[in-house]
Amino acid sequence: MAALTAAACKQLARHLLDLCFDELSRSERPTLREVTAFTTTQLTHPISETELAMLDKLADEPDTTSIGGSRRTALLRAFAMPTVRRSWEHLPEDERRPEPLTPPTAVTTAAIRIAIDPKNADPEDTETLRRWGHTKGSTAVAHMDDYVAERRGLPTPFDTTTFVSEVTKRLQGFGGEVSGPFIAVVTGRLLLDGNTEPVRSDFRWAVKRAYDAGVTESPNTPGVTNKEHYANIVGDFKALRRDQRIKYQELAAVADHVIASSDEDWDITDRDSRRSQVEVGMIRYADGTVDTGFASLDLPAIVSEDASNQEIEPPNVECVAMIGAAYEIEQTGAFDVVDKMVELFTQGMLPVRDDSGGRALNRYFWQTETRLDAAARAGLYARALGRGDTGNTDAQPNTQFEQLMMRFVSALVRYDSTLQVSNVVTTDGRDRLGSSEQVRKAAQDFAANASLVGWGFTVFAARKLSQHIDCVFDVLGQETLQRAYGVTGPWQLVERVSAVELGSTPSIVQHRTRAQAIKDILDLLAVYSTELCRSGGVRRFLPNIDDLRGSGSEGGASSTVSVVDYEKLVSAANNLLAVGGVTDDEIARFSAPVASSARGSIPTVGGDVGGSNGTANLDQIRQLAQQGQFAQLQQLLGAGTGSFG
Repeated sequence: MAALTAAACKQLARHLLDLCFDELSRSERPTLREVTAFTTTQLTHPISETELAMLDKLADEPDTTSIGGSRRTALLRAFAMPTVRRSWEHLPEDERRPEPLTPPTAVTTAAIRIAIDPKNADPEDTETLRRWGHTKGSTAVAHMDDYVAERRGLPTPFDTTTFVSEVTKRLQGFGGEVSGPFIAVVTGRLLLDGNTEPVRSDFRWAVKRAYDAGVTESPNTPGVTNKEHYANIVGDFKALRRDQRIKYQELAAVADHVIASSDEDWDITDRDSRRSQVEVGMIRYADGTVDTGFASLDLPAIVSEDASNQEIEPPNVECVAMIGAAYEIEQTGAFDVVDKMVELFTQGMLPVRDDSGGRALNRYFWQTETRLDAAARAGLYARALGRGDTGNTDAQPNTQFEQLMMRFVSALVRYDSTLQVSNVVTTDGRDRLGSSEQVRKAAQDFAANASLVGWGFTVFAARKLSQHIDCVFDVLGQETLQRAYGVTGPWQLVERVSAVELGSTPSIVQHRTRAQAIKDILDLLAVYSTELCRSGGVRRFLPNIDDLRGSGSEGGASSTVSVVDYEKLVSAANNLLAVGGVTDDEIARFSAPVASSARGSIPTVGGDVGGSNGTANLDQIRQLAQQGQFAQLQQLLGAGTGSFG
């Protein structure tokens, strides 16, 4: 029987790493070498020709994000089924579920994690696999008739049953015991924080935060997780309010109060003491002493492993990543094209009926008031990115964004080029520690700049832009609209409408490539924000040649940035430089190290005196002049900013 190549096995291992270990910290993730060894071993067992062909195709996929739906399920089952079957066979015959074995994704994911590192298997993964193998498998949604959502602060309409079902599904996807009280507290936490839309991209992370709080152990009850206390608190609710349904939001607020106050001098396992605190929590909830929210309270995380040095807030950087991508997407003409199509639609000049295309245009038209208009977006782009017509906006332009980004990507590409040369010329795998630290410093400057402009309204504006982009591509993806213009894809539709209706020819490839690259780079820098903020490097920041060859002691674990993330960063940086036509001489100039200028990590009331957010000062002017960037210098002085405006 034919077999997969070593390269295919390694790529499948990368996919499994992303799919099965995405929620774990880097210290908890296995190395690529370990997962590759697992995939290779599994493929030596009998496998059908159909599965082999499917795996061969998936090995050609360069990006895991393109593997979804049935293909994702098939990939996980191909590697999980031997472990699932062994677990099933170990159960008594009268207790285990009948065949055929068709486990859900949560079970197959747990099985793969167990099979890769059985000695250090997570007890929750083991329990997930064991419980599913039983006849009464524990995969059903918990009975939630005891709970009700308080309507205050919820959108209209709001389907509580559908929402709870979505929360339950996501919690089950994380694995472990998912009881009714656990689901109820997580649901209440989400409703209190205003996370009421499961379709939003950040909903998954909101559920993950609530899940993490539930599986955390209370300091004064080692070995007992908070979700076990949730069950006791629900029992207290039922005892104190007989024959009354429990409000999700009130339960979450009271549970937070009880668990937080248990750090004081009382025992949360003592029923009478706990019940007294439940009553106090109920009173505080009723009289408004605690801030129940009823709106989004997702604030940037301000505590890190090294809070004293933390100047980069990951949520801020992620917001600017979305804004940067939105700006580039807007430059493709996608926003203008959809606006023009809606205009023609409202005038009855577009040949569409009451079909999916017409309904998409109608939705877009009636959602206009909830989106940022062109002027608001222009001000946001100027303030966050220093892009667009910065002279015609009240916002202070972030003139350093593009320069800092170019410094980082140039330093990264030059470092990678050095590694590739050493791979050919030498065999000693020399560390380029100095160059690695230069890249880390450039990354810190870039991420800190993004973090500084990411405060305040930026996070909410980024969410609005994300929704706007979803609406735009909802319209562009409609086949009926594409047929009306004689095209077969969304980008062809943008190109055709731009030429026919707007008389322009946007550089679509350039801007959509920049959009993806900027988003990928900033998102990855946000992941490594804590390491970027350390005053001294504990480990080498980037992998060396031994790590890339797979011959290092830990397969890349000796560096802060994993090999997989490093390859993503280098790919995004090369794409950014390629579409920008940046020459080798310019890369060498941008990658040259420069001293960091004084900057703040939070906005200064009355303006950013530090000059890192577009305020002209002597150091900035001197730096631009020395680099020969007279266009930016003229723009800075002519924009009327700072002391020289």
